[in-house]
Amino acid sequence: MNAKAWGRIAGALWLVTIGLGLFAEASVRSNLITRDALTTITNVLNHDGVYRLGEAALFTGTATYLALTAIMYRLLAPVSRNLSLIAALFSIVGCGFWMLSLVGDAAPFAFFVDGRTALGASPETTQALAFAFMRLHSETLLLGMLCFGVHCLLMGLLIVRAPFLPALIGLVLAAGGACYMAVGYLHILSPALFAQFGDFLFLPGEAGEVMIALWLAIVGLNAAKWKDAQV
Repeated sequence: MNAKAWGRIAGALWLVTIGLGLFAEASVRSNLITRDALTTITNVLNHDGVYRLGEAALFTGTATYLALTAIMYRLLAPVSRNLSLIAALFSIVGCGFWMLSLVGDAAPFAFFVDGRTALGASPETTQALAFAFMRLHSETLLLGMLCFGVHCLLMGLLIVRAPFLPALIGLVLAAGGACYMAVGYLHILSPALFAQFGDFLFLPGEAGEVMIALWLAIVGLNAAKWKDAQV
């Protein structure tokens, strides 16, 4: 295994995942999804091409993260195979939640055909039902973030112990993972606190992910030390 090459691939995949996620959530969904059912459904049906592109980006980004998960498991296994496996399993479950969110996102197209209701109910009822399914998007994403929080926390701890990657980046990633977990738990246990602090708690994790992604993509890991750690 060419560890340095695989490390660069992991970094590139990480950056692709981040970019696609930003496009899907910050560029597409934030401009089309509102708190009002009628406005949201109208926006989606009138801009279905853009909306579908955002959904494709979310799927591709999640699939990319699955590939990244497999590579990071292998790269960090020399530090602790068991911890690296546990981290990977949490990531796989998190990706499953994110894939599941696409089902609810498709509600406007399942419930409306050519702009008309396909359920035999009134347009208002159908809009409300479709909107309710779409609102599950944030719930499934935040459940996924709980899993990704464990993934990043464990990867960060493994990187701290790894002689072939910078310990400082590992510390940042581990702290970010803990913050991701805090976001998920706050959303479940105290929505008021989540609304107040949720945006800030995402920042350490985002910083840690960008740092490790750039390091792997540009600098790479120390292949000689990684090989020595196999023993």
